[in-house]
Amino acid sequence: MKATILITALYVIIFSLLSATISFPDVFQLVFTPVRAAMEGISPYSYVDRYKEDCPWLDATYPPLFYRVITPYYLALLRLGVFGTLINEVCPVWPFITNGLILFLTKLPYLAAQIITALIFSRMFPTERLKWYVFYLFQPLPLFVGAMMGQFDGLMVLVVVVATYLLLRQQYLISALTFGIAGAIKHQPFLVAVPLLWRWKEVSVRKLLATILLAVPYLAALWKSDVGEVQRRVFGFSENTKMMSAKIDLGLGVEIPIFVILYLVSCWLVWRRKSEDVTGLERVTRIGLLSLLPYYLVTPWFLQRILIVVPYLILFGAAYKSGFRLLYLINWLFFVWAIFGYPGVLDSVLLRGLWPKADYVLPLAARLSSVTAISVKDLGKYSLTGINSVLLILYILAGWHRQDKKLYLPNRRDFVLLGMPLVGYLAVISLNLLQ
Repeated sequence: MKATILITALYVIIFSLLSATISFPDVFQLVFTPVRAAMEGISPYSYVDRYKEDCPWLDATYPPLFYRVITPYYLALLRLGVFGTLINEVCPVWPFITNGLILFLTKLPYLAAQIITALIFSRMFPTERLKWYVFYLFQPLPLFVGAMMGQFDGLMVLVVVVATYLLLRQQYLISALTFGIAGAIKHQPFLVAVPLLWRWKEVSVRKLLATILLAVPYLAALWKSDVGEVQRRVFGFSENTKMMSAKIDLGLGVEIPIFVILYLVSCWLVWRRKSEDVTGLERVTRIGLLSLLPYYLVTPWFLQRILIVVPYLILFGAAYKSGFRLLYLINWLFFVWAIFGYPGVLDSVLLRGLWPKADYVLPLAARLSSVTAISVKDLGKYSLTGINSVLLILYILAGWHRQDKKLYLPNRRDFVLLGMPLVGYLAVISLNLLQ
């Protein structure tokens, strides 16, 4: 217990340092929009419609449940005076996202989510739970997404991990409801839930009931919401539409998205294959990864959108002797991407008072693009997502057959290789401070 407390305290320190010194423009719309909407007594979607022309940075692209869950916390910060007079301004993007106190406190729920997720994840294993807790807690990807980008995907992953844990414990219907809550926060979990729940060996009535429970949280969150607004703002968001852009023309004006074909194929693969794994770990892991693959294959995606893969990749490493190699590659590739193309990593907002004239918004790639004919920023973004999608396919196919029946525990080398990008992020900030 003492070791767990000390390790958690270390993580809290690291998260706090990164969250208060690294910013990203999305923090503004994720926080400012729901707070101002609540102050005016309207939905975030209506607020954006009303004031988008005055402030282009405003947006509301996520399902209603996300705003219903997070807005009370933001309003508590409002009552404590955290936002000061900024909340009364029309479009205070820059002062909002360079305020260390605002950055830290608005990202605080993601810190709590990561700690709770790691604790629940460690409970999936019968032994060495402290080791699994540490291994998940210090994953660089969730830390980067939550502490540095300020994206809320960690909240969704927390619910996904709870749902997966319940499924492994044979709590079929409760797991379905929990997956529904995750999908009502962000849509990705539905891609996992459908093949997982329908693959599970249960009678048809229970499968039908599970499907109903899967939809209940989303439908409940739509209560007192304008369905037209949600359809336009949420389902019209690029995250939910770009995967449908690539289509095959079947003739007679009929087109079918490639994503739909690939998703049905992936479902067919996991449904037809029989598993000999009594515990369900291998089966759940493979279904979770394969059901997400089509999404990553047909659309450019950003770092926060791969966060849902992290728990399944770690389970994959535990189930297969091949280990955690893909986690190393993804973490290192995105570390390079962050240094090269992420605004704020090489220009910590902590230094703004020391160098007022410094360009804190443009990342290194954007600066290079300004003096070259090639948009290196977009080149890096799309090439990295493509590389990682291919790696994900090869990794899953290579580990399709179990090499043994023992759980593969992360060893010292795994911790070192996985922790090096994290050390790199901290080193970047240290170098900034020393300049």
